[in-house]
Amino acid sequence: MKHLRTGSLIRNADKYAGPVLLYAKSLFRRKKALKGEVRRAAFLKTAAIGDTVLISAIVSDFRRTYPDAELVFVCGADNASIVKMFMPSDRVIIINHKNPVNAARTVKGLGHFDFVLDFGSWPRFDAFIASCFDSAFTAGFNTENQYRHYCYDISVKHSQNVHELDNYRSLARAAGITTGSNPHIDFTETEAKDKSVVFHMFSGGRRWYLKEWPQERWLELAGRLTAKGCEITVTGSEADFERAEGFASASKAVNAAGCSLAETARLLKSSSLVISVNTGIMHLASALGCSVVDICGAVRPERWGAAGENSISLACAEPYISLGFEEKEGRSMDEISVNSVFEAAGRFIKL
Repeated sequence: MKHLRTGSLIRNADKYAGPVLLYAKSLFRRKKALKGEVRRAAFLKTAAIGDTVLISAIVSDFRRTYPDAELVFVCGADNASIVKMFMPSDRVIIINHKNPVNAARTVKGLGHFDFVLDFGSWPRFDAFIASCFDSAFTAGFNTENQYRHYCYDISVKHSQNVHELDNYRSLARAAGITTGSNPHIDFTETEAKDKSVVFHMFSGGRRWYLKEWPQERWLELAGRLTAKGCEITVTGSEADFERAEGFASASKAVNAAGCSLAETARLLKSSSLVISVNTGIMHLASALGCSVVDICGAVRPERWGAAGENSISLACAEPYISLGFEEKEGRSMDEISVNSVFEAAGRFIKL
C-alpha cells in the first residue's frame, strides 16, 4: 500500500506541478537553433521497455548521420538493460525519477552537448530533466493535453495516428538525423530450436489487465501446439512467476518467468516462434529478429504493433487503447480467437 501511495504521489506531482514548473522555467530561457558540427549528443528516455527498443532504430540512424559523434543515453533503472543491449560500448547514465533534484544534477554534470532529444511522450519529469542539460539545442514532444513542451527549442507534435516509431523518427529529424532504420538488437548467435515456442502472456503498467488474453485460451492454444510437437516456454517478470507456474503445471510448459532480461532475450532468440501480448517483450522479440505473433487485442497495431518483418499483429475490430492512459474499459480481448492465433502461428512453424 505504501508503494501505491508513493506512486500516486509522484504521478500527481508530475501531472499538476510539472506543467507549472516547466512554464515558469521557460520564461527565463531563450530558444536556440541547431547549428554547427555535432560532436556530442544525448538521448533521454527514462522508462518503458518497448518504447526503448524502438529507439534502437534512431540510435542506428544517429550513427549513420553523425558517424564521428559521441552519443550518451540517459535512462531509468527499468529500461537500462535494454539500452545496454543496443549500446554495449557507449555511455549509459541511469537516473532515478523519484529523486529529480539528484537526476538534474547528474545530467548537468555530464558536460556540454550539441543537442539533446527527449523521447518521453507524457511525463513532465522527462521534459524537466531535458531542460537541465548543458545543451546547445533541445527537442522533445508536444503531446496533446500534457503541457510538457515549454522548455524545448523545438517541440514536435506527438501523433496518435502513426506508429510510435514514426513519432520518434519525426523527433530525430528535428536534430538533422536522417531516418529509415528499423529497431534492431544484436545478440549472441543462438541456434533456434525447431518448434520451440515462447509464450509471453503477461502485461504490465496501468490497467495491465486490458491487454491480457484469457488464460483458458492460452491453455487451449498450448494444447493444440504441443499436440503438433511444439515445446512451450513461458516468460515473464518475477511478479508473474506464480501465475506462470500455475499455467506451466496445467499445460506441460516450462516456466522461465523471473529470468533476467538478458536471459529472456536469449530464450526469445533461440525460439522458432514468440507468441506475446502487446508489451515490451514483444517489441524485444521483434527487434531480435524472432518470428512473432503479436496479440495486440485492445491496442491498435498501426500504433503499437510489432515493427519486425517476420511478425503478425492480431487486434480487436475496434481497438481502444492508444496512449495507455484511457479511462474507458473498451472491448474485450475475448474477440481474439484461439483459431486466429493458431493459424497465425502456422505461418511461421509447420503445424
